[in-house]
Amino acid sequence: MLRQLSFKAGIDKIVLLSFTLAFSCLLFFSFYTYGRLEKRLALLAENASMHRDLFYVFLIMSASSGLLLIILFLIVHNSLSGKKKEQERLQLFNADLTRQVNNKAKEIMEVFERVSDGFFSLDTNWIFTYVNSRAEQILDQPKGYLLGKNIWEYHTTASVAFYKACMEAMEKQQYRHLESIYKPSQRDFEVHIYPSHNGLSVYFTDITERKDAEQKVLKASRLYATISEVNKTIVYADSPEKLFRDICNVVVESGKFRMAWVGLIDKESRMVVPAYHAGHEEGYLSTVRISVDNVTEGLGPTGRAIREGRHYVSNNIGADPVMAAWRQEALSRDYRSSIALPIIKSGEPFGSLSLYSHEENFFDREEIQLLDEVVQDMSFALEAFDIEASLRAKEQEIQDMNEQLRDLASNLQNIREEERTYIAREIHDELGQQLTAIKLDAAWLDRKIQEDSPIKQRIGNIITMLSNVIHSIRKIAMQLRPSVLDDLGLIEALKWQIRDFQNRYAIPIAFQYPDNPPALAAASATGLFRIFQEALTNIARHAEATAITASLGVCGPQLVMTIADNGKGFDITAVKKKKTLGLLGMKERTLMMKGTYEITSQAGEGTNLSISIPLDTYNKLT
Repeated sequence: MLRQLSFKAGIDKIVLLSFTLAFSCLLFFSFYTYGRLEKRLALLAENASMHRDLFYVFLIMSASSGLLLIILFLIVHNSLSGKKKEQERLQLFNADLTRQVNNKAKEIMEVFERVSDGFFSLDTNWIFTYVNSRAEQILDQPKGYLLGKNIWEYHTTASVAFYKACMEAMEKQQYRHLESIYKPSQRDFEVHIYPSHNGLSVYFTDITERKDAEQKVLKASRLYATISEVNKTIVYADSPEKLFRDICNVVVESGKFRMAWVGLIDKESRMVVPAYHAGHEEGYLSTVRISVDNVTEGLGPTGRAIREGRHYVSNNIGADPVMAAWRQEALSRDYRSSIALPIIKSGEPFGSLSLYSHEENFFDREEIQLLDEVVQDMSFALEAFDIEASLRAKEQEIQDMNEQLRDLASNLQNIREEERTYIAREIHDELGQQLTAIKLDAAWLDRKIQEDSPIKQRIGNIITMLSNVIHSIRKIAMQLRPSVLDDLGLIEALKWQIRDFQNRYAIPIAFQYPDNPPALAAASATGLFRIFQEALTNIARHAEATAITASLGVCGPQLVMTIADNGKGFDITAVKKKKTLGLLGMKERTLMMKGTYEITSQAGEGTNLSISIPLDTYNKLT
């Protein structure tokens, strides 16, 4: 624009000079013409007045032409002066604008230099047109080195993703964003690519620390999840074998370890014997021999960890001299780092847990600490298994002792029943028969004495007393061992017991039983009868009941006897604390028959007793 104004000002000057020259030429021509005309008029001897009029006309025309030229000159001059001032103002504005642009450009350049992000710009030929100091620092180049160079000729190690993103941004004129690794420094960068028709502007930020932090968080999250799964495994494991097998599987599946194995110490050979493993073992354990002693085969991570009682970490198997004997086999299976953790049980070395990763420097301080806690938990679990095994042995011993005591009690009960049967039989047969014979003799004497005398009266009293004694003997014999139980079976014995109870206490009993009851072994029939007797005795003594229901029936492979009353009931918990002998006796008799015993009661709602015994070879006649 300034060039156009300068060009127009030059034209205006030329026009002004042309006007001045034209005016000068006109004056010269006018005076020249006037002189010639005056000479002609003088020759023609024209009069003086005509000559004077002509002169005035010529003078007025000349003055008018001159005045017109002067006015035109002034107009052009003023125009040229205004344009000159405008030109000067525009030149000043242009100079100020240029200064401001330079200042702003300098400020922008300073901003680009101050930012922590790298920045460079490329033209359409992929030539560096600007590179800030941070970019030169990141790209490890001296100041100004990259300017004028082609990025693809210089940056031959650019990632495929970065190259593709730049091409797409240039071709489609669309913003692109990516995260890429810069191979020379092995650092991660977040890249923003802004296209224009003049080229690309590229911003890139070093996000290595952020990526490392993210990886650390992910790694920690994975590790904590693994620890959680390991703890579940420890809780649910019921044997050392299951514990070791499940832990190896968990750390490989959840912890993403390349391989895990548990070795146990063979006390005789002093070698660590691989017991369980998971992951990419690929025959590795068959190629290694590990000793717990300070010998060549015990100088590796596992041997050291067991001897020293602490973990050993090899974060770079390829460079760790301790792994020299196993390095080739380990690297061929992509084991890049490892940790060996000693397993201690009851203060003594028991084995080791070894983990392998395909990454170098995989094990950091936090991860090692958590893995130490894992093997400590494993040690506690092993000790718990020993304690549990000891408790199970004690429980089995107690159970065996209880069984022996129960068998002894059962034998004593059988002996008692046999003694009762014998005593009942002796009382009934011997004493009963003798008393009957005495009664018959007394009756004979009573018949021989005809007269009414004190002797006859005495004999009558003796006969009455003998009848009562014989009745008592029969009753005692029935209480000791009801003959109906041996002669007619359990159902009839229970019916007899019900009639006797109802006669004594006037409490009605509703009794249900099967038409074809199973034939029970004598001991089982006796046990059920005695439980029934004891239950009715307890009801009579404590329940204050007005009705009783009883049943005997078969439910699948079980014979079930129930007795229920509508009495006042009682607190089961309080009675159990008192260890009532009656209830305890019924329970023990049930257990002797390999059955189950259940009693339920609530205050004011009566009591319900249920006895179930299996109908097997122990209780049932075959």
